[in-house]
Amino acid sequence: MLLSLPALKKSDTDTASECDKVEDPPEPPEPPTAAHDPALEQQRTAADLKESCKKAFQKSRRNIHTEQCGPSMANETLKKKEDKVLVPKSSFKDIITGKNINYQDLKMQHSVLYQAYTKLLAEAQQLRTDNEKLRNSLQSDFSKLSYRFLKWDAKQIRFLTGLPSVAFDWLLSRIEYNVIRVHPEFKAEDHLLIVLMKLKMGLCDDDLGYRFRMSGEIITAICQTWIPTLAVLLSPLIEWQSDDVIHKSKPDIFKTKFRKCCCFLDCVEFAVATPKGATKHVKYFVSTTPAGAISFLAPGFNRSVSEQQALKMSGFFELFKTPSQILASRTFAIKEELAKIRVTLHTPARGFTADSAVWSHVNVVLGWWKDFGIFQTAVPASYEEMMNDVVMACAALTNLKMSLVPNVVKNQKRKRKRKDAV
Repeated sequence: MLLSLPALKKSDTDTASECDKVEDPPEPPEPPTAAHDPALEQQRTAADLKESCKKAFQKSRRNIHTEQCGPSMANETLKKKEDKVLVPKSSFKDIITGKNINYQDLKMQHSVLYQAYTKLLAEAQQLRTDNEKLRNSLQSDFSKLSYRFLKWDAKQIRFLTGLPSVAFDWLLSRIEYNVIRVHPEFKAEDHLLIVLMKLKMGLCDDDLGYRFRMSGEIITAICQTWIPTLAVLLSPLIEWQSDDVIHKSKPDIFKTKFRKCCCFLDCVEFAVATPKGATKHVKYFVSTTPAGAISFLAPGFNRSVSEQQALKMSGFFELFKTPSQILASRTFAIKEELAKIRVTLHTPARGFTADSAVWSHVNVVLGWWKDFGIFQTAVPASYEEMMNDVVMACAALTNLKMSLVPNVVKNQKRKRKRKDAV
């Protein structure tokens, strides 16, 4: 028997057009006791029609989405949905009550969470290890001396090396490409810093090794490699100057009685330790201009060689071309040799004289070269064969310092202001 369906209302039509937004209708209640109820049959027919409309609409919508986005994007969408439902979750209420629990789902969840926990634990342990390595490396860098931590402290560089920062950088540019690095982990500036500290402060090799965190043998190897090269590269700084240059750079205190003075002559003996434990003395003749620059340095001679013979062998007497004067802090037995080349030797008189300022200036200039720490005690036996290079390097480094002339001029201006004020 064909039942006549009543006309669908407008609300039913809207429901059919927007069936994708409507949730599934609730399940119908239990059928009444009557076997064939016309009202119940009518409700069931309407529900079946609504369900078929919803399925047809969803299918058409899925086909349109596939045509627009392509099969690849549709597959990705399905894959994402599969990823989301890869591990089904039991409801929180079921877990609390203990009913309808899917233990297989819980087992899968536990496995996934345990894998994530294990991975995070390994990453945390790796971060702890890296952090500890960086901390130890940072502590090690700060515990050892390095030029990297000193280059911004000009005062400290001058104290350790005796040179201003500008002179250190200039010297580094001259030597870093002419000598090998003995310790590959240390840069060229650290090698140069070690050598200059050895010469200026006179520290033993083990002391320098403790400061730079290396063995004393490596410090000795660095100094034995770099000092000869340093002496060769800096030897042109020790040059005999012409009379015109000396006169222009001469302080005013020399332009009266000692206007023809061209240099200060001195002889210094340095003690050197021998491999057998004994100590020998080597003497060196050096001359300095009135401005404070070392202009002549003779190689080392034994004590048995006389002053006249040593200077004659070094070629000192051949440097004078015009009549000149030489100042010396003590008497040398070379007056006859100097008289032949029209050179006069002056030594300071006893007691206070009008020339005291001149002799004070001479002692200060000569003291620059003698003040290197490596000369304050016996030079180690490991440096015996390179003693001439050590002395040459120290003399050339002395010429890299600022001249005393500006200080002398300032002192003279102060004295004149005082006299004018009086």
